[in-house]
This record gives sequence, structure tokens and C-alpha cells, in this order.
Amino acid sequence: MKKVADIWYCSFNEVVNCCGIKEVTVKMGCLRGSSYWQTIPDPDDRRRRLIRYDTLAVKYRRMVESALCGGLTPDVWFSEARRKVLSERSLPELLEIALQTDWRRYVGLYKITDRNERSTEKRVRSLAMAAAVIETLGNYIQDHDIDPRSYVPYREALAWLGDHWVYYSAYKDVPTNEVRLKEKVNQRFVDRLPIQEVVKLPRQGNRSREQFANDPELMAWIAMARSQGTNDPNAYIIRKISEVCRIVGREVPSNSWFSQVLASPKMKQLTANGRFGAGTKYAGRYTHSITMARAMYAGDCWMMDATRVNMVEHQTQEKGKQAFLFVIAIRDAYSGDIVGCHFDTKEDRWGYTNALKMAVKVTGYLPHTLVYDRFPGHISDEMQSILGSMEAKGVQLVCTHKATGKALLERWFDTLQTVFFSQSRYYYGQGIMSTRPYAHRSPDYLVKLRKEARNEGWDFDKAWQEAWRRIEEYRQTPVSYYSRKHAKLDLSPSTLHEQSEKPNVIRVEVWEQASLFWMTKILDIRRNRIEQEVHGVRYEYLIYDTQIMYRYSRVAVRYEESDPSKVMLFAVGADDRVSDFFIAELTHAKPIPMYGPDADPGRLAGRQAKIDKFEQQKRADLEELTSGATVDPEYLLTLGGRVSKDEYESVATAVIYEQMGVSIQADAQTPAKQKRTKPAPPILPDADEVFDPKDFVNQSFFNNNP
Repeated sequence: MKKVADIWYCSFNEVVNCCGIKEVTVKMGCLRGSSYWQTIPDPDDRRRRLIRYDTLAVKYRRMVESALCGGLTPDVWFSEARRKVLSERSLPELLEIALQTDWRRYVGLYKITDRNERSTEKRVRSLAMAAAVIETLGNYIQDHDIDPRSYVPYREALAWLGDHWVYYSAYKDVPTNEVRLKEKVNQRFVDRLPIQEVVKLPRQGNRSREQFANDPELMAWIAMARSQGTNDPNAYIIRKISEVCRIVGREVPSNSWFSQVLASPKMKQLTANGRFGAGTKYAGRYTHSITMARAMYAGDCWMMDATRVNMVEHQTQEKGKQAFLFVIAIRDAYSGDIVGCHFDTKEDRWGYTNALKMAVKVTGYLPHTLVYDRFPGHISDEMQSILGSMEAKGVQLVCTHKATGKALLERWFDTLQTVFFSQSRYYYGQGIMSTRPYAHRSPDYLVKLRKEARNEGWDFDKAWQEAWRRIEEYRQTPVSYYSRKHAKLDLSPSTLHEQSEKPNVIRVEVWEQASLFWMTKILDIRRNRIEQEVHGVRYEYLIYDTQIMYRYSRVAVRYEESDPSKVMLFAVGADDRVSDFFIAELTHAKPIPMYGPDADPGRLAGRQAKIDKFEQQKRADLEELTSGATVDPEYLLTLGGRVSKDEYESVATAVIYEQMGVSIQADAQTPAKQKRTKPAPPILPDADEVFDPKDFVNQSFFNNNP
């Protein structure tokens, strides 16, 4: 398989010899020029022809995938193979491969036919090599999850190219500045432009020396000037283009003609995104909108995002420093209910983790779809682990960087500000970009408000409690109170969520929530307990279950970092890989005070009773284990190594118990021991009944024993 200009091709030998397709079929299809057998010359060897993969019939594509791609599509197969290569090779090694072999795949994209340009092989090779470098660098950044704001890979690539001047001098179309190189990579992998539009000849498409009907070059100048993000006035564009026309010797059009062109619907449609910015309010007048159906049930979709709480800044623990409050909210798309939130002075992965933890704990389920944006830390190992676990349980994840991707949540932020936050005396108004007349408080009012907040001790706790009070008001307020669109809906968001059916959610148990969000440690079980230290505090968890002690000596302990008093135990494999097999739930066993006013002997008695029950169960299990012996233990012990080790040890244990006066079989059948009563005190003999010591010694056991 070979990829040329982003299209997959197969050689004739691969199709016939490897895939099992008859040679006659292939030749006849290629000779007839059938739409199912399209071919091109091989860029590496013009004597051979390549067969286009996506033009093959379905059954032949399946045969090619099975024989050449391991049953996968070429794109998936190539991605996996490239991932393996990337894991073993560094960026300089990949660049060397690209400059030695991979650049030939891009030769077919560049055909210089302009008479004003030297159509030479060297120029085409330069463009192809530059394209190979851009593709290799972009793929390396994506596959290694490198921060898109980082310039480290660009510096590394340029440093390597500078050291290998033999290759560097062969192509002049790679930018030598790291900023320009990054722009080229972003055009290819962010803007998704074709590589031939990213790496191209300078001034390609410029027809300034030719005259056409309606003067298309002049129209191009106008379009370019109008689509600039500087959004210059019409008069400025007219003056600049008129000046250019005089310089190049063109006839200068009239101002009215310029004005008509700039006001034409075509020019507005073509330049709106460049002039105002894609996704803005003014550019939206010239773009399509797609009406999306709402969610049908609660839990079909959760949307997660963060915003600044529009209340005056609060005092922090550091003297003299102030900060604004942020809220990370998770909103159900059907009911509008806020199922989880977290307050902080910043937006990071820990806040999103806490909001998700709250949402799952409160609702008891995972949504069918979770929509989120590229928040700070969304590609961190901790966040990717949580999102990956949710995806493994069946949650569909949608990561979007556009506000329209989670429009319902963005619209709710506006409702929260204008309807509920505005009722708070600490509310300072909407964002600075808002143009509504009621968007902002007056400067004098804000000065007075900030002074009153400082005097009242307006700190983080008071700020988040005030914000949560307003969010809770929203959750309990009927929608008809503030919405004209839903004027007949007299149910609150929380009631809608509670009463709605939830057929598409993924129910999760408590131990599954622990596997998603709790901290995890792998600890050993020693002396029938587990011990750990969290934030300088020592916790111990006693185990009274014999089955746990029989089966496990090392377990995974999961706990909430804010409350380690309760832990859940999960099984671990031989390689310390944590599984989702839940073992038990334990609580912290606090030390028992035995002296002073806090002495609690009752707790000691209760704990000792559990220990006695545990030991009793061990003895019962041991008796049951040894009850299967059918040979005299004393006899087996005399045999030494003639019996198996397990049988020998079992008999030895039985003999030891017998010497201690414990009958295993009898005790296993007898009922529980009765409480023993103290024997009656002995009756002292009279003086006449006192025995002679000599007779006692002579008749004693020691003298009568032979």
C-alpha cells in the first residue's frame, strides 16, 4: 500500500499475488478505464502503475484490507503502524526519514506550468520536501500530545535542520523562523488546509500583469483588503487600492464603483469571517445555522463548562490580595438542572473532577453523552484517566472548542446572570463585551459596593455560599417564572430531572464511583489490618472477615482525599494492576482511650468481641480442614518424608492440639461452652484427720510410678 496525495493506492503485484484477485480481472478493468479500476503512474517508478484503493469494488477492498492491512482500513492500519514508529523514533529521526524517502509522496501535488516560473525538478523537490517536513512535525506534535502553545518541537526541528545543512540547502520553502513554522503547521492541522495550499510557490495566483474582463485582480485586491481582521473603513481601503493602481499603471476606478463593490452581497458573504472573525455576532449573519433537536430524556447529555461568577472580588487568605470566584457547572441538557458544580478562584482539572464527582454521586448514573471544552488540564493524565474510564463504561465524549458546541450551557450562564445573580447585592453586572444597556453597574456604585464588601469580610466562603444560594434558587424556580418561550411550564429544573424517565443513562454503583474519582493506593495487609497516612494523619482499618484474610495479602485501597475515614478495597493482579473487582468497604478504627474522662471501655469490649468471633471462625475453619484426616496422626509423623508435605503438616497440627488437651473432632460437635461456675471451697480437715506426710510421700504417684 502506498499513499499519494492523501489517497491510498495498491501496486499490481500486491493486488494479484497477495490479495488473490485474478490477473485477468485486474488487467481488463485497468485497460477498459472502468471507474472501479482507476490507476496512476507510480511516482517512484514511472514504469509501474498504481491502482486506486477507494475505487475498487467493496468485495475487492475487503480482500485488500484482509491481505495487506490486517483486516483494518488503510487509514487505521497506517495510524497504528505510525504510532509504533513514533514510539520508537525521535523527531530528528522522523525528519531524516521524511527528507530521504517520504517527500516523494508529495511530488504529484506540485506541477509548475506557469511560463514565468522555472518548471524544474529541483523546485518541485523543494516544495515536496517542505511539505514532508510540515506533515512530519504536525503528526509528531499530535501523537505525543504536546501543548499546542509550546515552541519546543519547532526549535528542535529547526536546530536539526540547521545542523544538517546538506538537507537544509536542498529546500528553501521551510520557514527558518519558529513562529512562521508554527503558522504553517497550524494551517495544516488546525485550519485543515490542504498541504499544497500551505506549502506553495510565492505569489502563486498573482495575475497582476494580465488583463481580464471585469479586472479580476482588482477584485482580488478589494476582497483581500476587506477580509483583513483589521476591519478598516471603506474610505481607507479605497485610498490604498487607488494608490496601488497608480503605482502599477492601472486605471483608477471611481469611488462610487468601489463603494458598490464593497456593499455587494457577494463581497459581504465572502469576507465576513475574515473581517469580523468566525463565530462572532456580525459574521453569524452570513453563515448557516443548524437547528438541533433537544434531548428527549434526563441524562441523555450533560454539558460541562466554567465561567466567572459576576460578583465583586473577595479577599483571599493572602493579605492584600483579591480574587474573583469561578464556578464549574454540569448541566443536564433535557431538564436544565445543575447536577454538579465546583467553586474555585481558577479553572483547572481538579475543579472539573470535583464537579463530575458531585454529579455522579448525586444522580447515581453516568450520562449517555458528555460535552466539554478544552479546559486547562483536559489533556492531563489524571483527567484523561477519568474520561477514559467513563468512555469505557459507555459514555460518549464530545470535546469542542466552540461556544456553539455547548450553546445550551452558554445560554444558561446568561440566564443565571440576568435573572438570579442580579438579585444579589454583590452582583457587579455582565461581562465587558456585553452591549446591553443594563449590562453594567455605574462606577460610583461599584466603588461603594466594594467598600461595603470589604467591611463585611467578603471572603471566599461567603462568595461561594452566595453563588450556590442563587444556583439553588434557579434549580427550584419554575421555568415559566423567567421564560416566555416556556411560559406554560410550571415545573422547576430539579423537578423535571427527577420526574423524567432515564432510559439512556448508565447506572453506577458506589464502588464504581470510587474507581472513577477516588484516590488509589496499593497496600499490604499486615496483622489483620491496613494502615495508611493521609495529610499527616494515620488511619488504620481493621479486617474481621476471614475470607478476605484467606484470599488477599495485597489490595488496592480507594478513598476520597477529603474524607479518608472510609475506604473501599479492590483486587489487584500479579503486576499490581488494579481491577474493578470490589472486595469490601472498611472504616477507620480510631484508637480507644482507656484513661481519663474520655475512657470508653464499651468500645474496647465491642472490638474484642469482634476479634474473638474472628478467632473462633479461624478455629472452626481449621477444625473443618483437619477433620478429613483418616490415618492416625502419630503413625504419620513416624513416616517422616514418606507422605506429602500437606498431609504431614495437617497431622502435625492435630497432634499438637491433642497434646494441648483439645479434641478437634469432639469440640467441633459439642455445643458452645457453658459459663463455668467457681468450685466450692475445700473443707478443711479436723485435727484428728490430719494425714502423715511420710505416708503421703510413700503412697504418692512418684513412688508408685514404675
